[in-house]
Amino acid sequence: MAKTAREKKRADQAEQRADQAQKHADEVRKQLKLTEENSIKSFVELCRELGASQDSAIQKLMEKKLLSLEEAREKTALYWKE
Repeated sequence: MAKTAREKKRADQAEQRADQAQKHADEVRKQLKLTEENSIKSFVELCRELGASQDSAIQKLMEKKLLSLEEAREKTALYWKE
């Protein structure tokens, strides 16, 4: 009987560790997404500050950040502040 209780305790501990690992992974993914978005924003702002056209910024976003045409247009429209 003690073995069963010990196994249950180990299983519970393993489940807790798995839950903690999942929460950590979710937080890391959230931070990566935020970092990537900030990098896109900075990229668009820098293109504008250096005198590039919006079309050029869109093309470069597609090239450097591997965005689709639609995504690049959306990000450029969002962050292009004159």
